[in-house]
This record gives sequence, structure tokens and C-alpha cells, in this order.
Amino acid sequence: MTEEAKIALQQTADAKTRMLELQQKRDELSSRFTGSHPEVIALNAQIATLRAQESVFAQQIERLPDVQQDAVRLMLDVKVNTDLYAALLNNVQQLKLVKAGKTGSVRLVDSPVVPEKIAFLTAR
Repeated sequence: MTEEAKIALQQTADAKTRMLELQQKRDELSSRFTGSHPEVIALNAQIATLRAQESVFAQQIERLPDVQQDAVRLMLDVKVNTDLYAALLNNVQQLKLVKAGKTGSVRLVDSPVVPEKIAFLTAR
């Protein structure tokens, strides 16, 4: 591949991966907040910016020869899916750590003993 194709591939892959991460974060936030919440609005703006960049990168890829276009698209799919898979694995590991942290690791060392009555106090 030419250097132009490699740069277009890298830029497009980074933008798509970042967009997928932002969409995932937005979905998570939308379960807690409404669409008018400032964080959700900010994420929507970032996603819109990445979509605009993605269309620019797509135009760059369309200027390449047909064979290179196909190669770039296939490599792009592999890279984005690999990055997404790695991110999901990290999320799973983080959730397992959170779950393990919530599980108590307490064990009973001594059984509770009922105190005996003191003899001289009861003798009165």
C-alpha cells in the first residue's frame, strides 16, 4: 500500500474506534440521564464531529485505485473490530474486578460465646 493509503487507513480506523467508544459511553449515560443532559449533548457533538471527519477520510479513500480501496476497507474492518473487541474485553475485566471487590472475604474465626453469669452478683 502507498503511504497515502496507510495514513487514510490509520486516520479512519482511529476515528471509527473513537466514535464507537463515544457511542458506547453515550448509551451508558442515556440510561441515567435524559438527552438534554450536558454530558450527553457533549458526546453527541463529539460523535457528529467524528462522523464529519469520517466522511472526509472516505473521500480520501475513494481517490485511491480500486485495488487499494478494497484493501484499505478490509484492513479497516479488521482493525476497528480488533480494537472494539479489545475494548470490550477490558470492560469485562473491569466489571469482574468490581464484582470481586464487592464480594466479602470475611470468615468466622471464633464462635460467639454467651457470657456466664457471675456467681457473686447472683448470690445477693
